[in-house]
Amino acid sequence: MQTILIVDDDPSFRLMLRQILEREKYHVIEANSGEGALKVFRTTVPDMAILDVHMQGMNGFAVCKMLRNDPYGGSIPIIFLSGMIGDDDVIHGLQEGADDYILKPFNVKQFTARIQAHLARAKRNSRIPTAIEKQFHPGVIIDGHGGEKYKIESRLASGGMGVIFMGERLSDHLRVVIKTLNSSFLNNYKDIQRFLREANATISLKHPHIAEGIEVVRGESYCFFVMSFG
Repeated sequence: MQTILIVDDDPSFRLMLRQILEREKYHVIEANSGEGALKVFRTTVPDMAILDVHMQGMNGFAVCKMLRNDPYGGSIPIIFLSGMIGDDDVIHGLQEGADDYILKPFNVKQFTARIQAHLARAKRNSRIPTAIEKQFHPGVIIDGHGGEKYKIESRLASGGMGVIFMGERLSDHLRVVIKTLNSSFLNNYKDIQRFLREANATISLKHPHIAEGIEVVRGESYCFFVMSFG
C-alpha cells in the first residue's frame, strides 16, 4: 500500500482528503504545519506529499524546497493543492520542485487520476542516488535528535534489513539497543520506508515487558532507531 502525506492546517480539509484517498486504498498520514510535515517525512518517507500553500509558520513553498533538498525527497511526487489561483503562485510552486499544482475546488475523479499517474511515474524511477555509507561499528558515536548522542559498544546480531548493536546514551549513560538499516538498502526509498515503518511500530509499543522506544533517526546516509535495554 502506498503512503501519501497530506499537509494542511485545515482539519476538515485533511479529513475530506483522507476519505478520498483511503477509498482509493492509499495509506494516509497527516501534518497540520510545514514544520510538522518535515518531522513526519523524516520518519516515514511517504510515496507522495500533497501540500497546501498558505499555512501558519512555514508555508508550502518552503516545505517543498526542503523536501527536494532531502536525499529521499528528490524522487517522490509533490503536489500543491491550493485555493491560490494566481499565475505567480503556480509558477512559484513548480519552480520550487512541485510536480503538479491543483486548484481548489477540484474534481475528485480528475484528482485521483492525477495521483495515480504521478505515483506510477515515480514507481518507474524509485531508486535514489547512492549515499556515502555511514559506518556503524563499536566505538562510533552517532547523533540522535536534539543534540542527543549514542555510543555503539558491541554488535549483537544481524539479519534481514538491519544490524543490532548494544550501546549507551551519553547524556545519562542509559543502556540502549540500536538497530541500523543495512547500507545496501539505502539507495531505494521503498526499503527505507519499510524500515521506518518497522521502527515507528516498534518504538510505539507500550508494555511493561517490552523495552521502551526512544527515537527514530534518519540522515542522508543512515537510518536507525533506539530502544532502552532492560
